[in-house]
Amino acid sequence: MSSIQSDHDRVEALMIRSFLTVSTGNRLPRGVLGFVRDAASRRCSAPARSRMHFLVAFQLVNVVRRLLSEGALNAALVPAWLRVRETEAPSQRRRSRGACWAPSAAALIAAAALIGL
Repeated sequence: MSSIQSDHDRVEALMIRSFLTVSTGNRLPRGVLGFVRDAASRRCSAPARSRMHFLVAFQLVNVVRRLLSEGALNAALVPAWLRVRETEAPSQRRRSRGACWAPSAAALIAAAALIGL
């Protein structure tokens, strides 16, 4: 039993180390580059109103990126889709897929249009 516990502890330590490596490698450059961007925008001779418009537009893009690429959409939709796929008939799956993906696509198109404007 102790060898199983020992293997489990090693795997757990490896997972924690891997998690910390990836999260540090992801967050550190973003933090540094974000600081450089903010410092550069402050030193810019543009009026405060123009700088505010830039930051608002930049935040809209960040919100969309966070929702899509950082997994919020996947975390919400994939488990629900897998549950439907395992329990429902093919015709019900098609209806569920349409009910799920059509509003998502419409929201993405609207967000893209808003950001484009």
